[in-house]
Amino acid sequence: MHKQLIIAAVVCAFGGTQAAWAATETVVKQSTGAANINASMQGQGTRTQLSQEMQDHRLAQQKAESEFLGTLSGKTTAERTEAIAEFKEKQAAETKKFRAQMHEKMADYKEKQHKDYVSSMKAKLAENKQMTDEDKTAFLARIEQQYKTVKEYDDKQFEESQKALEQFAKPGGSKEYRETLRKEYAAKMKAAQAEQKKKQADEGKAFRDKMKAEAKAKAEEKKAASK
Repeated sequence: MHKQLIIAAVVCAFGGTQAAWAATETVVKQSTGAANINASMQGQGTRTQLSQEMQDHRLAQQKAESEFLGTLSGKTTAERTEAIAEFKEKQAAETKKFRAQMHEKMADYKEKQHKDYVSSMKAKLAENKQMTDEDKTAFLARIEQQYKTVKEYDDKQFEESQKALEQFAKPGGSKEYRETLRKEYAAKMKAAQAEQKKKQADEGKAFRDKMKAEAKAKAEEKKAASK
């Protein structure tokens, strides 16, 4: 009976863990997939590797929780409460640090992928005899701006996810409260993704329209000069 009470206390205290890890999985998929629309198979491999690292970390924490449970036997209610609070705080800090490391790894990979793409495009543009040097410069500037916009979006969403996980990990909240937090966070992420997608589409259209208008103006200027 005493052991059952201990288990019940631990389950209650760690109630936010499942929701927190569910949110972490969502963040990994979004931060490594949503902004990498043209990701290569190598990119897919990177996401798979990060997902595996996340799973390994999750299993390690579950093992630590199981071992921690054994240390509560014989403690008073006050001692258990204090021990659980300290353990939860330690796990939350470890998870936050771990997720920051994963975010940094993906950011490094995306930066390398971007540089490789720019290098490839420069080589192709060098062989292009149709585009002017001005057009080529504008095209490369557009690529750099896209990368910067996506990176800023990824970093902002990551910070939001870290704040959300802190809320999920707080002890004492009911199952209904945590579910409400999860739904609110999911809705917020979905809205942010839709906004980012529209922003990229609008910027892309504006760039294409500008390039077409400039090309048309140059063609008309050339035609008028030849008369």
